[in-house]
Amino acid sequence: MNTSDASSLSDTKIFTIFSTSVNLLLSLPINSYIAWLIATGSGGTLEAELLPLNLAVFEILFCLLSIVRFLKMIFTSVDLLSHFAKAFLWSGRPVFQCCICVEQFLAVVHPVLFLRYKPLRYKVALSVLAWVAIIGLSLFYTFLYSIYYLCYVGECVVLILVMLFCYFSVLVALKRPGPGRGGKGRGSTVKGRAFLTILVITVSFLGTYFFWCVIIISSLNSWSSHDRKLLTRISTTLTFASGFIQPLLHLRKAGKLWCLKGN
Repeated sequence: MNTSDASSLSDTKIFTIFSTSVNLLLSLPINSYIAWLIATGSGGTLEAELLPLNLAVFEILFCLLSIVRFLKMIFTSVDLLSHFAKAFLWSGRPVFQCCICVEQFLAVVHPVLFLRYKPLRYKVALSVLAWVAIIGLSLFYTFLYSIYYLCYVGECVVLILVMLFCYFSVLVALKRPGPGRGGKGRGSTVKGRAFLTILVITVSFLGTYFFWCVIIISSLNSWSSHDRKLLTRISTTLTFASGFIQPLLHLRKAGKLWCLKGN
């Protein structure tokens, strides 16, 4: 190994240690706080906030699994667990974000259907299915590591199409005033809140996973290792940063952000 390779390896380790440590110190407390707020009823009813609760629990689990990144620098025997941790993040967060977008879409565009499936038992069933899908996808990506790239790009395309459909549907509903309301009142507030939630989640999803898809495509071409490494660091930073999006939205909605109160 020459000096430049050793320096590159050292830079990679430093970035891994720094990014993972910052994520643990910031993301773990805030998502634990969100989970506590929802579980105690301070951040809304469990029936209404079950999907954000699942996402918060997922982020907590991911923070704990990210410790594997440290172990991988010491023990090569944890490669399989490292692949699972990476696949867990790549699969889990988009699935729950998509579920939240669909829930907001139904609440605005199909309120009767939303109320029919609003009871807790339906959302518990959806949560169980989501967790089964996440674990299944994570195992699939772990044990079929050589071909998971293209499968993951396909997953991202499907999820972003669903999110964009929800976004534009809610946007149309927001521009169309309800009967007898003139577009104002509580109904308009609910639509605006749903639109903001879907918009922020969709933008964060595009900003984060677009770079990962570029990295995947670049691995199939003759991009230099330096370019791929730079994209990987940008993507990792955006991935960790986007983990704060849903907690901040929930804190705003619950009125816990002193700088920006929710409606």
